[in-house]
Amino acid sequence: MNDNCCINIYPLGNDYFVTTETPYVRKLNPETLDSNEMLDVGKLINVNMQSAHPHIDDDGTVPPSENAFSDASILCSIPFTNQFYPSYYHSFFMTKNYFVFVEQL
Repeated sequence: MNDNCCINIYPLGNDYFVTTETPYVRKLNPETLDSNEMLDVGKLINVNMQSAHPHIDDDGTVPPSENAFSDASILCSIPFTNQFYPSYYHSFFMTKNYFVFVEQL
């Protein structure tokens, strides 16, 4: 893996960052689109990698925080439509009350 943050842009406080699937993000200058300043999120919180597609709560929280798997448990499982063509769930949508998964064949 490298620190090529070319997947997504997300706000954090008053700043914007570009991200990828590693713990490295780069601060984005919204006027010039320069992204030179790199931040190692792994030095701030206990993560090895992160989602390049963060889901942001209405209050600005980006879950999960700290160790995402420390108290993990399976809440449900989603069966695939066809046993010969298993589904792929790249991402999901999040509302106040629901997680919405879109089946991709």
